[in-house]
Formats: sequence, structure tokens, C-alpha cells
Amino acid sequence: MPDDNPVSVFVSYARADKRWLDRLKIHLTPLDKQYEIDIWEDTRVKSGSKWRKEIQDAVNRANIAVLIVSADFLASDFIRTNELPPLLKAAEEEGALILPIIASPSLFLWDTHLSQFQAVNDPSEPLISARDGEREAVFLKVAEAILERAGIARKRTPSVTADNQVKNQENFLEHNVWNRLIKIGDWIFDEANSRIIGSGQQAYLISRDEYGDKPFEINAKLEFSNFDYPVKGKSLGMNAGIIFGWKQDKEFPRYYNILISGSDILLERIGFQGGATHRDYEHITDAIELRIEKGTTFDFRVLVTKEKIEIFVNNRSVLSIKRPTGVVGRVGIRPWRSKMDCTLFTVTE
Repeated sequence: MPDDNPVSVFVSYARADKRWLDRLKIHLTPLDKQYEIDIWEDTRVKSGSKWRKEIQDAVNRANIAVLIVSADFLASDFIRTNELPPLLKAAEEEGALILPIIASPSLFLWDTHLSQFQAVNDPSEPLISARDGEREAVFLKVAEAILERAGIARKRTPSVTADNQVKNQENFLEHNVWNRLIKIGDWIFDEANSRIIGSGQQAYLISRDEYGDKPFEINAKLEFSNFDYPVKGKSLGMNAGIIFGWKQDKEFPRYYNILISGSDILLERIGFQGGATHRDYEHITDAIELRIEKGTTFDFRVLVTKEKIEIFVNNRSVLSIKRPTGVVGRVGIRPWRSKMDCTLFTVTE
């Protein structure tokens, strides 16, 4: 899938759901006319053309897929055989954005391939049972998600590396970037001393931009204090972390967290089953010993490529894992049960 603009969007739907497609197209039309975003769905197939090849070409060039999910959609052999496999492969290997819209009750949550992607609307509140205004809000949310993805490269500041390669970088400690960050909980920007201070459970500092459609790298210098070390069976420790793949759905986010407990480090994913975040989590790597000394700065480096995720602490590789699905989203930090001083946080792609 191409990384260059224009962004290419493929809409996958069952013919029985064309009414939802027609309304969605109204919301997406300005994206094509004003932002040169290519929106493709099969009504664009010309009479007498090689329709199967046209559809396959559109699927192959798409870096965003909108899925109008219903029982008819899940029952379609053509969709499951010809459209979904390359789209899901692109999401896993190249960070393509998958946006499921739940049109009507179906087995979406039981589908192991599709349910890993956060639906635009709650599966328990499908379009068919929503009010007109609620449906319009869903379609608007899709358009905004596409615009946000399309605007990534334009929002970030180009930086020049030592080998004169130009890359896009976002620095949390720059004043204009700090003003744009999503701040949940208590955060202080001590600009005079070039540090960000945060503490408390349910506290997050999250980028406005999304990462993952291209390889990216996070570099952070973090210092921790005001925490207890974990005691088996009694205390969970500090539970701080570096976040990526953040997506927000109503009050519950879903994201990957590099969990730092005070004694160990591991990678977990949170909110991928659509439940309350304090219950919906899964450790996807074993814990590796990493004792955090209070008041000591630790250097973290996270490399996310098309194939894998690597985590380094103080220039030492501590974790390496094959890249899972769903890592495209916002990035950030969380201090949970600790006070976190951040003197560096950059994201480079």
C-alpha cells in the first residue's frame, strides 16, 4: 500500500446495505473534492469494464478501509474472499486504517479477524436502531478519522538526521506541540526546565497525530518517583507506561502499553475487547526484569516497523515481538501509581 498522498479509501459493503453507503458518500464527498482523497466503492465500476480487476486494484491501493458491517456483509463470499484478506493483511503489515461501521446486528464481535478493530460506533448501537442524528454523527466520525489520517504528514515538523535524511518528528516538549496534546488527568509543562510532570491513575498525555501507517520510533527520557515496588499477591507496583496505537471509543480507549511495574517491563494491550479498561487487558509478552530506581532517569527507545516492535532501555534491547495488529493510533505516556518526570519525548517517522 502506498504511503504518499492522495490517501485512498476503499468502502466495502453488501448490496443490501447500499442505503448506508449512499449516506456515507455524502459525508465523504468533500474529502475527494477539497483534499484530493480518493474514495472508492463499487458504484464507480463502469459498464462493460473488467469489474473484478477494478475492485482488486482499488483494494490494493487503499490505505484506509471503511467496512459497513452487517449480517449480509459477513455472509458475503465475495467480500470474505476478495476484499477482506488484502485489507486485513495491509492493516497488519503496513498499518492500513480499518474503520468498521456497524450497520445492523451481526456476529461482528465473534469474528476473530474483524473484532480486533475498534468499530466507529458501538456494536450494541447499530445504524439500523439509531436516530437520524446519531447516524449522521457516525458518518461524520468516519470522515474525520480519514481527514486525520490524511493530515499526518502535513501536521508534523520535518527534521534532518545526521545522514541528511528528512523525517517527520513530533516533540512533546515543544511549546506548540504541548498545546495540541490530549491531556487527561494532571499534567504540568515546566517549560523553563524542559520537563513534563504527571501523576495519578487514569492520567494520560497523548499525541493528536496518529502513527503506524509508516515505521516510527519513540524516544523518551523518564524519571519515576512516589511509587511502591510490586509485592506478589499484595501490590501491583507503579504500572506506568509508554503508549501507542491509542484509539478512543466513547469513554473507553484501546491501546498498547509498555508496562513498567517498578521491577519488570512487558507489553500489554488494553481495551481491545471493548470492555472497561481496568478489566480488559492482556499481557502479550513475558515480563522481563527491569528494576526502576527512584529519581534515576531511564532512556526508552521504541522501534515500530512493518515486521516487529523492539524496545530498548538505556541502549539495551529488552523486548522484541512480531508486530501485532491494531498498532496504528496516537502515542503517549501514562504515570499510573507514580510521579513521572519526562525530559524527552519524540516520535519520528
